[in-house]
Amino acid sequence: MGKVFESETIRDGKTPENGAQYEAGAYIMRIVLDDEDQSFESSQRFNAQAGIMIYGSTALGTANRRSDVDVLVNYHRGDTDVLHRWRTLFTEAERKFNVPVESNMNIVGAFFNPLQHTIDPGFAAHLYLVQEDPVWSYGFPATGLLSGIAPEAQDEHLRAAAVKFAAGKRKYFARSLVKYRGEIDFDYYQRALELPSAIGRKVLSLEVGVDDSIAGEVSRDKTGTIEKTRQRLSDLHTAWSEPWAKNPADIFVELNKLDQEYDQLLEAVIQGNTTLEEYNSWLEYHYLPVLQMAHDISDFWSESIEHKLDIRDPIEERKERENIAAITPDYIY
Repeated sequence: MGKVFESETIRDGKTPENGAQYEAGAYIMRIVLDDEDQSFESSQRFNAQAGIMIYGSTALGTANRRSDVDVLVNYHRGDTDVLHRWRTLFTEAERKFNVPVESNMNIVGAFFNPLQHTIDPGFAAHLYLVQEDPVWSYGFPATGLLSGIAPEAQDEHLRAAAVKFAAGKRKYFARSLVKYRGEIDFDYYQRALELPSAIGRKVLSLEVGVDDSIAGEVSRDKTGTIEKTRQRLSDLHTAWSEPWAKNPADIFVELNKLDQEYDQLLEAVIQGNTTLEEYNSWLEYHYLPVLQMAHDISDFWSESIEHKLDIRDPIEERKERENIAAITPDYIY
């Protein structure tokens, strides 16, 4: 997650300190497992034995000021009351550390049935990797995620998940553009700026398949993920798009640069080197272009993954199509 902060949050000093995500994640695990804070129910009441995991950038050691704390929780069917206790705990963690908590709540056993969850095999490989760390995981909560998919069907399952993700993002950003009435929606802004790394992980997972080592490498190496995704975009554009069409790799790079520029802007305004007025002006100026770029990248990926992305090198594909066209009589068309 790459949170975009409202100016009021910065003005009131509610942005997180660097490292706050690790403290918040450790706090949640401590409360659940040790019941150190007497204001909460016992660890058994939290159903810790059903499984809990802190995953994502917090567990991988790559969190920054804009990161959230991702929490995976398994709870028993029929124990609805525990959801209220989880809400209380997450709310308290957000208050203490000024970091958002993104919860992923699942019924025990749901992961054994692909119809009962939306976690794709690439993401599942990441969760399998993290759950081996006793600091951030208890009860092996990701168990079952890969068991419902036959090995020979995993590649197609990955492709379907990637298409669904990209198409969902395209619809999401189309809606964000149409809904604009002069006010910035910070959720839309965040999702657009974080799209390059988010969609890059999906695409690379599709290309390398389900592999724990790759899942760890892709999750930790954001710069490498961005570059590999940019190169793939450029190759696909060369192979499949008309020469006059704008290269989506250029859009991808520009969007990623704006995300990095926002990082610098945020630090500058927190340190007092930039005014809130300048901060707000930057957000307003780039809002619609950022949404448009995110929409266009999502659209290109959706189309490419569904119809054009395969094992063969896209450059070779284009050469073959050009050769066929050269020897095919015009009247065929």
